[in-house]
Amino acid sequence: MDYPYPELTPLLKFHCSPEEYQSLIAKNAHDAMKHVLLPDDPDVLRYHEILPDYLYARCPICGAEAREQIDTYQPSPYLKYELDRDELYPPDFLEGAPCEHFLGVETVYNFHGQLLGFGGRLAERIMRLFVRPTVGIPHVSYTAIPDVIESYAVLHALPFCRIEHHSFVPAYTMFVVTYFNADPRRVIHHHHQQEQKQKLANPKHQIVGIPQGETELNSHKYGKTYDLAELISAGKLGFLDISRPDDLPLMIGKGTDLHRVYRDIST
Repeated sequence: MDYPYPELTPLLKFHCSPEEYQSLIAKNAHDAMKHVLLPDDPDVLRYHEILPDYLYARCPICGAEAREQIDTYQPSPYLKYELDRDELYPPDFLEGAPCEHFLGVETVYNFHGQLLGFGGRLAERIMRLFVRPTVGIPHVSYTAIPDVIESYAVLHALPFCRIEHHSFVPAYTMFVVTYFNADPRRVIHHHHQQEQKQKLANPKHQIVGIPQGETELNSHKYGKTYDLAELISAGKLGFLDISRPDDLPLMIGKGTDLHRVYRDIST
């Protein structure tokens, strides 16, 4: 099966051979605990040297770049500031974030109908890869883009590979949604206040004075939406222009057309 998004493949970077990568994985050089306990181990150091650096978002408010080393050599990439099923973490989670407006990211994996093996790194992350709030379709969480605070989501996509015949072959896609707010700490604080109110409320989780499914910051919408075109046209969602892989400018604003990669996505 050919990779369905050939326009994404120029984004991929390779800093090692498949044989070297597999050798490092066999030595558990990628293991986070080994990185903490043995940071000077030659294999650990080499593993981090071969990880490509990727731009995955630009802040619509200040223009800051969100970048990270991401392992796209096999089906196991994940990001440092990843949220967990619409959960907004405490402010200290954002220490070292790309800018003061950064709230976090959500990732969705699309395997394009292909079966995955259980060897290598996949065995370690099988639950994280499959137990997802969606099945390969990116969404935007209303919780993270409240109406009354300047808020945006930025969409991007990266291919990740499998190893076939001693080659890295683009096979799957990771969709990344990154959230930015004028006041992320206020959004996080309010989110946790609402959670506490719901825990103390009646079994139907109705908050006094606030109908179920509504919040004070976002008075008419809650949960998530898959209607990316609607958010694009409203100027709340942008994306990195993958037709310009060398600089990936941010496309955002009313009237922006959703790129074909993000339209009619199938699993």
